[in-house]
Amino acid sequence: MVLDLLLIAIAIAITIEPFPLSAFILILGAEKGTRKGLAVILGWLACLVAVIAAVLLTTGGNPPKPQTAPSTAALAVKLLLGIALTLPGYVTNVEF
Repeated sequence: MVLDLLLIAIAIAITIEPFPLSAFILILGAEKGTRKGLAVILGWLACLVAVIAAVLLTTGGNPPKPQTAPSTAALAVKLLLGIALTLPGYVTNVEF
């Protein structure tokens, strides 16, 4: 089960293109670009591992049962995250 989730996560992460190719080429072309490129890849992998670990720790490796309604707390968190991520874009586009 966990192996299946890891394989799916890696496939999604690779297909979404975690770092745009043009930016990565600029990093590699910079001074000590190989080291900087390796640091970018290792940092991205560390974030991927952290997200996978957080999901496994919170779910215990068990997916939710099919057709279960989310809790009120989960809905509230989703609403607050949506507002928090939308508000800065709205505030910066307001003309004074």
